[in-house]
Amino acid sequence: PPSTITEVDSAFCPQCLSFHDAATASTLGYCPKASCKKCPLCKSIASLAFEDNSCFYDCGYCSWTSKESGLVLNMRKFVSGGELNKEAMVKATERMGKMLQERESKGDAPAQQQYKSMLQALDGVAKKSNSGLIGQAPISKKSNMPWSLENLEESIRAKQEKHAKVGGQKPKPVSNNKKLDKSLQDTAVESVLLQKNNPSSLADMLPLPIPLRARKSRRCRAELAEGRPGILVKPKLNPLEGDSSLRTGHGQWWKKDSGAVQVIPKVTIVRHVDSDSNNARSLLLKVSNPTLGTVKLRFSGSDYQGEPTWEDRAVKSKDLTHILVDSLHRTHLDIMLNVGATAAISPSEVVTLDSVDDTFLDIGRSEIPAEVKSWLAPGEVTKSEIKLVATKGDSAWLEMNHVGELIGGTPGIPVLLQIQVGDGSWESSLIKPRTNLQTPDYVSFDLVLVWKQK
Repeated sequence: PPSTITEVDSAFCPQCLSFHDAATASTLGYCPKASCKKCPLCKSIASLAFEDNSCFYDCGYCSWTSKESGLVLNMRKFVSGGELNKEAMVKATERMGKMLQERESKGDAPAQQQYKSMLQALDGVAKKSNSGLIGQAPISKKSNMPWSLENLEESIRAKQEKHAKVGGQKPKPVSNNKKLDKSLQDTAVESVLLQKNNPSSLADMLPLPIPLRARKSRRCRAELAEGRPGILVKPKLNPLEGDSSLRTGHGQWWKKDSGAVQVIPKVTIVRHVDSDSNNARSLLLKVSNPTLGTVKLRFSGSDYQGEPTWEDRAVKSKDLTHILVDSLHRTHLDIMLNVGATAAISPSEVVTLDSVDDTFLDIGRSEIPAEVKSWLAPGEVTKSEIKLVATKGDSAWLEMNHVGELIGGTPGIPVLLQIQVGDGSWESSLIKPRTNLQTPDYVSFDLVLVWKQK
């Protein structure tokens, strides 16, 4: 989302779970271990197999083995007493990694040799052309004057015209590409291009290294602008941290903080009716208590001005872009906030919600009161107000009437949700009420009501 930033903390191998810091990961790009390789044909994991005193890479998906490319290690020199132990397997794995590097460098040797020869030729030409002319501009043989930029461009243009007239045809480029063997006809082009040794047949295909995966953290831009960490998601450095295979830190798993989702009451629009006569509308709201304690709350009008912009925190924008309104279907909307639309609405009466009920225990039982089932919008709305319809258990239903013209393709109406703290209300929030108050203490949240337009 645009309200967050993403940072790369480190990287890890998805096969062996070894982790590297960001600097090392950017240099390597792949897991350096010899045991972490992929099949060159199907990209599945190619594990090391030890069979018949031989060590080779074996793909369990497409049955490819490195025997086809001759990458096989004789295990007799590593096996002592005819028994294959862990130490011998470790040495054989290291040797297989070195053999693979030698094969890759051997296949890449012609390209490296050509590159070096080109550098030597260019270096020789530069030394020959600049001999005796250090500290002064090159001299033209015809005019005995230093070259200018205009003279150089004119000389190049004349040579191009001269070569174009000779024969009337351009020389054909010489290609040094190898001809592919018929064994590679059914192989994906990507698999061939990923090889470092420019293979010409299936016998030249070598195992591929496994790319490292980035471990990312996500932070809130608004929190960072105010000097706070603003951490939303931050995975642990070691993927195995908390696992029982380690000696310490058992059970310290990665956790996600969803405090606001589990504490603040949820408000939804059950029904809405628009009146075309006087630009009025009626909404039936449902508010539910997600906590295990009693919650007392009320609704009121709001003077919410919008969110601060990223360019200037003092300027607030009425355009609320890319707002998630349905987490199940991943629906996002661009909302136009109608500032001041509910500023004249007086606070509603205080509603008391019981603790949340177990959903699985209430399956098959109707929890909707009769007043809600028979609710009808007023025939004529003349005043903006919020009033209680019915309460039952952990839920309450309220009617909101609003008069006034709304702007925007998807207009939003701000309302104020006020939750009482203290006196047995909202104790799960751990917010302590202020003392020496003659009236109940409330915590206010600005909400924006959005509904489907016709």
